[in-house]
Amino acid sequence: MPSKPTLYSFWRSSCAWRVRVALALKGIEYEYKAVDIFNGAQNNPEYRKISPFGMVPCLLHDGTAIVESMAIIEYLEEKFPHTKRLLPDKPEDRATVRALAYMITSNIQPIQTIRVANYYGQGDQEKANSWNKHFIEVGFHALEQMLQKTAGKYAFGDSLSLADVCIPAQVFNARFSRVKRYGNYFGGGGCCQCGECGGPYGGSQGMWQGPSSYEKRILMEERYSNGGSGQWQSFGNGGGIGGPPMGGGFGPGGGVVGLVNGILFGR
Repeated sequence: MPSKPTLYSFWRSSCAWRVRVALALKGIEYEYKAVDIFNGAQNNPEYRKISPFGMVPCLLHDGTAIVESMAIIEYLEEKFPHTKRLLPDKPEDRATVRALAYMITSNIQPIQTIRVANYYGQGDQEKANSWNKHFIEVGFHALEQMLQKTAGKYAFGDSLSLADVCIPAQVFNARFSRVKRYGNYFGGGGCCQCGECGGPYGGSQGMWQGPSSYEKRILMEERYSNGGSGQWQSFGNGGGIGGPPMGGGFGPGGGVVGLVNGILFGR
């Protein structure tokens, strides 16, 4: 039986968020250590020994430090083979699920990180926001086209997969870039305003109809970390943290439907 891993994380990091979702879905107990990147804890020399690039997430397990969220999740798939599988059995299906996930993790998210946007904006916040908005909208449009072909109850068919692990945090981040397109995910247009898709946003006004099964199953709040004890350990400054809202997901209508009122509005 593998020992309990330690996850170095930060609640607003979408990269760390997807690892926490994977750990929760797999039911893997782990020790949580917060790295407050807003206050520079990632630059702590002791943390740099664990994560040389000073980024989160970082998983420490059996003496090995693993960085990069997708590498961590693939490691969990292989190291804990008897837990919930996030990749399908068929090579063709695995490739499709990975493509959906990489569209988020390799194309959308890296281009609009805080450090990239701030470097581009050079102190001009509106310029930085415009950069983020452009690439999130372009990325979501491409993702929607793929999901029209692959989605069932979830992003790929009717089983939770690696793609579902990656999408919610990116939708959450779209809120902060004033992206109008994310309204399509929350009752502002598209399938989730029709009231027939089974998602949580029934009716033409997109009113909240209660949590979807996706929201109930993906326990992404940090209070579920550390075996649900609610006990936190922080790295660097010893400060407290706040957990992100729970996420939601796809209804059974295909495409992007019924996504995440809890992510945007803290329900």
